Amino acid sequence: GINAEYGKQWYQRRVRGRDCFALSKLVGEEGEVVGIDMTKEQIEVARQYIDYHTTKFNYSAPNTSFVDGFIEDLSSAGLQPSHFDIIVSNCVVNLSPDKLAVLKQAYDVLKEGGELYFSDVYTDTMLGDDVRKNKVLWGECISGALHWKQLHDLAAQVGFSKPYLVITSPIEIDRPEFLEILGDAKFCSATYRLFKLTRAQVRG
Repeated sequence: GINAEYGKQWYQRRVRGRDCFALSKLVGEEGEVVGIDMTKEQIEVARQYIDYHTTKFNYSAPNTSFVDGFIEDLSSAGLQPSHFDIIVSNCVVNLSPDKLAVLKQAYDVLKEGGELYFSDVYTDTMLGDDVRKNKVLWGECISGALHWKQLHDLAAQVGFSKPYLVITSPIEIDRPEFLEILGDAKFCSATYRLFKLTRAQVRG
């Protein structure tokens, strides 16, 4: 199984399940893709395209579904433990107020050896509460950014492997009102891979 793109309206505004449908093609007819979103409207829009892609890919039956739920509580959304091979997430974790819960839930639904492959926003500064609580910066995916060391600490706490960096690029902050609040803090977009280690790997 493959669990593609945790979708919430505020981190996946282009939704319509596009990442899910791209992965639907990659995993093939025998694979499985599940998209999750907290907004029923986004779920309904994405579901409208299931039949189209099933026909487009020449599949005999759909291999993609969309469920209503929260990334901090995947089990309540019906996602089974130790079921998925990979989770793909695109600029999501920074928008969750409980990042530890997100990683714990991802870990729980992955099979041993499974992977969390995700892109997100990071900072070189431990951001203060005045920044964290700024609603505008939160909506811009800035104030929820993790310091890279926090990601390493959370991954270790949950039981994931160390984070493996795939690619990174700087994010330029040029709005004066943002710079006044953020000071010298620097931000980047980075893609990481985290693996759920097997029991043998943990013992080793």
